[in-house]
Amino acid sequence: MDAFLTPAAATQGHDITVIEDDALRQLGNEDHRLHQQRATLIGNPTVLAAVRDVLERSVRHSKEREQQTALRADDDDTPVAHLREVTVDLDPFSPAQQRQEQVCVLLRQEIDTQTYQGGPLARVPTDEDTLLALYNETLGWGPIQPYLDDPNIQEVKIIGNVRGVYVLVQESGSDFQQVEETFPSVESVLRRAILTATILNTRLDSATPQATLPLSNATRMHVSIPPRVDDGVLVSIRRGRLDSWDVDDLVERKALTAEIAALLRLFCAAGCSFLIGGSTGSGKTAWLEALMNSWPGSPHVVTIEDGMREINCRHPIWTPELVNTQVRPDDYARAAVEALRQTPSIVAPGETRSFEAGAILYLATTDHAVLTTIHAETATEALTGFARRAADPKAFQYDQKPQMALEDTCLAFTVVIHLAKLSGKRFVREIALANGVTYDEAGQMRPNVIPLVRGRVNDESGDVVWDIHATVQDRRLVWNDPAQQTPERIQEKLQRARIRRAARANVTQRRDLEAMIGQAQALLASQAAPEALALLERAWAIVHDPRILGYAQQALARDNERWARLHEETRQRHQGLEQIMRYQQWDIVQQHLTAILNYLPTAAAYQPPGGWPTIQQLSLIHISEPT
Repeated sequence: MDAFLTPAAATQGHDITVIEDDALRQLGNEDHRLHQQRATLIGNPTVLAAVRDVLERSVRHSKEREQQTALRADDDDTPVAHLREVTVDLDPFSPAQQRQEQVCVLLRQEIDTQTYQGGPLARVPTDEDTLLALYNETLGWGPIQPYLDDPNIQEVKIIGNVRGVYVLVQESGSDFQQVEETFPSVESVLRRAILTATILNTRLDSATPQATLPLSNATRMHVSIPPRVDDGVLVSIRRGRLDSWDVDDLVERKALTAEIAALLRLFCAAGCSFLIGGSTGSGKTAWLEALMNSWPGSPHVVTIEDGMREINCRHPIWTPELVNTQVRPDDYARAAVEALRQTPSIVAPGETRSFEAGAILYLATTDHAVLTTIHAETATEALTGFARRAADPKAFQYDQKPQMALEDTCLAFTVVIHLAKLSGKRFVREIALANGVTYDEAGQMRPNVIPLVRGRVNDESGDVVWDIHATVQDRRLVWNDPAQQTPERIQEKLQRARIRRAARANVTQRRDLEAMIGQAQALLASQAAPEALALLERAWAIVHDPRILGYAQQALARDNERWARLHEETRQRHQGLEQIMRYQQWDIVQQHLTAILNYLPTAAAYQPPGGWPTIQQLSLIHISEPT
């Protein structure tokens, strides 16, 4: 294949490589030949059976080696890391890069072997595209495997009916789009779905025609087959996230603003319960996770999910619970009731769909912080929909008690969030505070909600704008309208949060103080008096502890000249202080005393009779006396 520079390019100083027409035709012919050969191989049952055998055998051997490694490590205490070989993971829902590398290595090795020894794979090309196409057709999901391997694809739908099989894909932040790739028949999709269910030990047949299958890597598959779907099939494969979010991640993705995030953090610190509503794909689980991960401190978190784990918790003290309502319909509600005995800080049932709402509501009324999601079109509908489910005849505590369920829902869930999805944008449309119930003109009980945030899409710019009715100031909720009052129940939670924070700060300060005093003692013992004094000054700034004065005196005693100078200066200042005290000018006494005590070397160098605390107490008594 020749290449040359055209005279025009040479004269203009451009490096333009031109491939001759016959070389281009040869290249195109080669691609066409490989494509045809690939299509022939994919349609060859013998080749596919051989490929499947090679890949399944490799996975099987890998699992056997893992078991042997574990046994050997238990027998002779050998570190497992020294024994373990590379694990073969050919799951079609596993990370693509590592799996594709393993597929190519395994198949090339077998093709080399069969080239010399004979076999159905002897003449199979070893280029990556061909090998991956063979994987896709055997262990993978055929024509949609490239979309499952694309990290930007959030969901893939396969819709089969009498007219054909259609594939829709959804990229993150976009709507569904139909793609050209498809399956040859409804039966081919059914076979793959039923095989996947069988591997996962989940029933999927005419008696149980719908199932949710928990796959690896935070992926789930929902399958509907005949007779639920008339002569067709519906498979929805949805990928979850493997990384955890907090509210700052939501701000980064423009789902809300920093001002709204501050409001949410305030409610998290207060231990409020959140009810998150929205349509499918609006980001409800992501929001639940973000709020949970924004909780301060080290809470004990219990998450309850059905079938598979989608919630990623950053807190180390985490109990993830999984239930299977397809096998045991009461499992979800039972897990919520049992959570009462686990005394968690936060309980997060991933989604409320049915009568488990009764148990979840009971949890929230016991002042546990509960975070859950529900399908709803508004914040008010989220409350009424949750209460309706809680009053289901099978529900715990609230069965057939709709008014009681609504009253408790509107008291227990203090913060209600509604999420929206519009033209690929996911954002918070509404945040409201639940304030009990009210009655309409017809005498019907309704949730009483106070709007806090309202979001909308600007028609011209397409950007989301929010109306925010309150802000956070000094860890308090301050309304733009002075006439608006924070609900009493929420006000109490916010006040308790401030008290808890002050208590935690005191504990932290005390811990820091003890550490500093211990380090100062060690420095004094090693004759490092200046360093010890500097550390004691930092401790003195936290609290005026008498022990600090004693150790500061020891440090100053190592420098006689400085000790004498400070001693004399402070003695004279004390004499002036006594003169002011005789004139009963206690405000001025307090000012001078504060100036002396704020500088540790001064306070330590001279001790008046009775000590500085005696003067300070006397001053404060006189200042507090009415004139």
